Amino acid sequence: METTKARIKIPQLSKVKAELQKEIQSACPFCNNTDVGHFEIHHIDEDPSNNEKTNLILLCPLCHSKITKDDIKQLDVLKKKINLIQGTKECTSDNSNVNFNGAVSTAIIGSNNTISVKQSKTTVKSNIQKAVSALTR
Repeated sequence: METTKARIKIPQLSKVKAELQKEIQSACPFCNNTDVGHFEIHHIDEDPSNNEKTNLILLCPLCHSKITKDDIKQLDVLKKKINLIQGTKECTSDNSNVNFNGAVSTAIIGSNNTISVKQSKTTVKSNIQKAVSALTR
């Protein structure tokens, strides 16, 4: 049975929301919706007690719902947050494909300045906190 983590109120909520809004440049990082008055804060590691700014991302309600339903994968949310922190734009074109023969649980594939991380779902959650911690060092 999975235990539910206690939700802890985000300290200085207005300030945190303003910082997150600046980080996303007032547009949902997934769909570019700009109705920021209705945006919601999502905990990337799905731990509502972890209110570190590196674990929070501001989203429109529709994209937040898609993440909750797993229509947008947790790894994609983490990659988006990393890009936001680094101030980089994602490359949306996929000009090449890489095929693996056999089972691959973790692979890093680079193309010029773009890196794609492909992992099995079981490793994603444990790697989220490691990646966020590495960014804040």
